[in-house]
Amino acid sequence: AVQPRWATLDAENEFVTGIIYSWTGGKTGSVEGWTGEASKIIIYHFLDGGGAVNNDSAFAGGYRNLFDLFYSNPKLDLLDAETPLFEQDESILEELLLSRQDAARAELVECRMI
Repeated sequence: AVQPRWATLDAENEFVTGIIYSWTGGKTGSVEGWTGEASKIIIYHFLDGGGAVNNDSAFAGGYRNLFDLFYSNPKLDLLDAETPLFEQDESILEELLLSRQDAARAELVECRMI
């Protein structure tokens, strides 16, 4: 099957990641995340594929259960496509803003295991 190239997707505002590490690609202080407006996010990727948090490099310093926040949250009506989740529960907006960066990265990092 043909898979889209990562650079095809707008990784700065539409198809964004909430995964932030203080060490990425061998550069201390480098981070991932997103820029722009929460209202323009189409997909928010919060799973890191490793099944665990690297506590040595995780920006938040530990595990946060985002699955429950997004999918087992009694404040959210996932069938309401008209109202953004961050308007249904301000905890969602707070979570989104934790990974928001002031400026876009100079270069995209390829999607890979960290």
